[in-house]
Amino acid sequence: MIQRLLILLLLLCGCAGGATEISDIYGDGFRKKNQETYFVNAGGLKKHSVFLEKGADGFVFRSPLSFLFREVPVKADTKYRLSFSACQEGAESMEENPGMAEKIFAHRENVFPVCRLQFFNRGKKRVPSDAAFFAIPFGKMKEHVFLFYAPPGAESMRLSFSVPKGVSLSLSDVRLREETEEKTLNINPRFELGPCNYSGISAFNDKSGRLIADRNGRTLLFTGFYAVTNRFPLKSEGPYLLKVRGSGYYKNRVDSILTFYDAARKKTGASQMIRLTPQNQETLVFRFVRPQDAAYASVTVYHATISEISIIREEEEKR
Repeated sequence: MIQRLLILLLLLCGCAGGATEISDIYGDGFRKKNQETYFVNAGGLKKHSVFLEKGADGFVFRSPLSFLFREVPVKADTKYRLSFSACQEGAESMEENPGMAEKIFAHRENVFPVCRLQFFNRGKKRVPSDAAFFAIPFGKMKEHVFLFYAPPGAESMRLSFSVPKGVSLSLSDVRLREETEEKTLNINPRFELGPCNYSGISAFNDKSGRLIADRNGRTLLFTGFYAVTNRFPLKSEGPYLLKVRGSGYYKNRVDSILTFYDAARKKTGASQMIRLTPQNQETLVFRFVRPQDAAYASVTVYHATISEISIIREEEEKR
C-alpha cells in the first residue's frame, strides 16, 4: 500500500512539473500579472521585476534579471513563429549607435538581452537546436519575430531571456504559434525580417559575416568566408528547388554546398552546386531529390553577398 502511494505521488509530481499548454502562457498579454503563472524562477523575480500598465494589448513585464518561461509542448520538425515586443535599457542601443549591429549575432559578445530556446525530449533531456540566440538591441519598444524549427525528438520548449548585469529588459505581447505564412522549407529566405534578425542562420565561419542593408533598405547576407543556414526537414522525396541569388567578392564567384543529414542529424553527404557568376546573371536554381538516407539538409554559401536562399518543393513552384 505504501509503495502504491509513493508511485502515485511521483506521478503527480511529474505531471505538475510537465509542460503547460501554449495558450496558458503565451498570447494573453501578461494579463494575469503573476510571475508564477509565466516563469520558472518566479520567486526571485518578484523582488526585482514589475508588470507595467500598457493598455488594451496587455501589460509590459520589466526585469533586470534573467528569467525562464514555463515549459510548453511543441511538435518536432515543425516551424514556429515567436513574436514579442521588447526594448532594453542600460546597454548602448542601436538607435544611439548603429555600429552596435556587429554585436547582435548569437556567437559574439553578449552585451544585449538575449532570447534563447531550450528544447526537451520525452525524458526531459535537452535536445540541441540550430536556432541562434535572438538579441534585443533596441532602446525603444519594437516588435521582434523569431522563426525556428523545433528539432527532432523535441516534445517541449522553454523560452529564456538572459539579461546582462546593469541592463533591464521590457517585454510584452509574447506569442507563439506554428508558422503558416512562410512557404519555403528554410527560414527567412530573403532576409525580410530585417538586418538585426538572424532567424534561419546557424553560423558564420568568421566575425565578418553579418546581415547588412543596401541603399534601398533591402537586407542582404554578407557571408564572410562562409555562412550556414539552419537545418530544415526533407519530409518527402521531392524533387526540390534551391534558389540562390547574389554576387561574389572573391574572384567574382559564389560557391555553395548543399549538405544532407540523417534522422539523427549526422552528416551523410553533400552536393556541390554549380558556381554562381555574372555569366548566369547571379542567380542559381538547383533541382535535387532527397537522398535515401537523408532527413534534413542545410546550405553553406562562400564569399558572397546574398539576397536570397530559398528551398521549396518543385510542386509548389507550379502553383
